[in-house]
Amino acid sequence: MITCSGGWMGLIIVQLLIQLAIGIWAIFYMRKSYARKVESGYRFHESDTQFTLKNSINLSVITFIGGFLSAFLGVGGATVYNPLLIALNKHPQVANATGMYIVLVNSIIT
Repeated sequence: MITCSGGWMGLIIVQLLIQLAIGIWAIFYMRKSYARKVESGYRFHESDTQFTLKNSINLSVITFIGGFLSAFLGVGGATVYNPLLIALNKHPQVANATGMYIVLVNSIIT
């Protein structure tokens, strides 16, 4: 049986903490940007994501689950995210482009 050393486990924990910090920062940044748009009277398109606290948390949970499924089941990110984005009322071209971007980032990381 092969086990990870303490150093490797430490690196994994540090990586997860960094990803969590970036995710929390992104939520606050997008919510701040959304609040500025609302205050200035910006007219949102019907498919624009409104970054309320509830939507931000939901999107974070959905992306975590999607990333987990993509990594552990070996399916591409677009297979998981495209139907999800379309269900969230995104334009199909936007969903497709986002899915391809996710595949690019996953391929680089892998």
